[in-house]
Amino acid sequence: MKEAFVTPEIIAAIFTVIGTLLVSIILGFLEGRIGFESLVALLAIVLLGLLLYVLYRQVGQKATMGAAAAMVVIGFAVFFVYRGIRGRTSATPTAAVQAPQALETAAPTAPTDTAAPAQPSATPGASTTPPPSAPPGPTSAPAGAGVPIGQWQPIDELPQKILSIVVHPDDPQIVYAGATGFVYRSEDAGATWASVSTGLPNEDVVALAHTATNPGVLYAVIGSKHAVYTSEDGGVNWTQVGNIDVGMGGFVKKLYVSPANQELLYFVGVAFSLMHSPNGGTTWLPAGEGLPGDERGNVNVLTLAIHPTDPNVVYAGTGGFVGQGHGVYKSVDGGQTWAPANRSMLDYRITAVAIDPTDPQVVYAGGDSGDLFKSEDGGDTWVKRTEALDVQAYSAPRTIHAIAIDEWDANRVFLLGDNAGLMFSGDGGQKWQMVGKPGEHDQPYFAVAEMFLTPRLVAIGGIDHDVVWRYVEGGD
Repeated sequence: MKEAFVTPEIIAAIFTVIGTLLVSIILGFLEGRIGFESLVALLAIVLLGLLLYVLYRQVGQKATMGAAAAMVVIGFAVFFVYRGIRGRTSATPTAAVQAPQALETAAPTAPTDTAAPAQPSATPGASTTPPPSAPPGPTSAPAGAGVPIGQWQPIDELPQKILSIVVHPDDPQIVYAGATGFVYRSEDAGATWASVSTGLPNEDVVALAHTATNPGVLYAVIGSKHAVYTSEDGGVNWTQVGNIDVGMGGFVKKLYVSPANQELLYFVGVAFSLMHSPNGGTTWLPAGEGLPGDERGNVNVLTLAIHPTDPNVVYAGTGGFVGQGHGVYKSVDGGQTWAPANRSMLDYRITAVAIDPTDPQVVYAGGDSGDLFKSEDGGDTWVKRTEALDVQAYSAPRTIHAIAIDEWDANRVFLLGDNAGLMFSGDGGQKWQMVGKPGEHDQPYFAVAEMFLTPRLVAIGGIDHDVVWRYVEGGD
């Protein structure tokens, strides 16, 4: 058998595979798709493979198997030691972000929240927990209108695997996070959390959404069968109201409620399905007519943005699970039919769309390769702003997960993206700069992310294989 490994064909095949892998690793690292830790791990795999091949040639099969077993044991030991060290360093709050120099704006003072945050109940599932208090109703712009100086801190009260985050539309102090079998609630914009759910099955809470009324209705999509549950008491008690029949439905799930018609819900199964419910989640119908898809009936939608006052107007960011996208599509009949609104962005996968709450004709769209677009005519035309995201090497945003626009000053726009972390523009997207990244992550990859203003900026992001992090403008 050993002789079979010395034939020219086998040797050529081995070196071809190794060479292809190395080139892919190097190119992925240079493009920012592979972080330094992944680069080291993949190179180590190649080197170990070469070592085992040499051992097999020199000392035979039994000795090689013993060496491989020893390497596995040593590798696991090194892994757990490394994770322990990272866990201790990640728990240390990062230093405050220094005032960047690219935008010549005065350093902001921490704006005063309009209402003192209430502390969440410490007893999980207590049925006596009162619903969230009345929304504060902000009336003025935040005190600081410049760069959002603050810091990232780990959230130790949340599990690592957070699958969904939603903010109360009228009271941004109220934030919910979905995990396996539990919904967590914060009443101080994510600073502290408590488990509040009872009656939910022990399955993943894959998507959350909230109506813009007080106390409002909190919706949750549960498990692989996509059961729809509602809560009218801030996530304490739950009732199943429907089921979304979409099979697997996609690997990432998103739920949306129209601000102007709170019976109208949308469910996105990235990137295979789009469904809508006209009656508060009881029944669900396909909503993909006119959207790009494939011959198997999959609808390639990655994200949605719904007009703040007109429930008929909805924007969809398109793209398959992998491969080419088709830019932004727009519906003017509440998601019944769709048409392209993608001039100048025909071939882009769009992962985030945001509508300016002060002027809904202004729309931003971000892609999975760090591309940024802005429209000032409701999606009829787009201007590409990607070149404005000129930052230091290996920090250009890749997938843009979230875009937030300050309703008190529409020139203040925020991005949260892989590699770059949090980015800020004070002039409506003309110029951008980095604000900060969570912990010691040179190239963070966000599994789930959300940004909102209280009126000061708050960002919450779950990093792959790490804790959930929170950024607050001006600190706590």
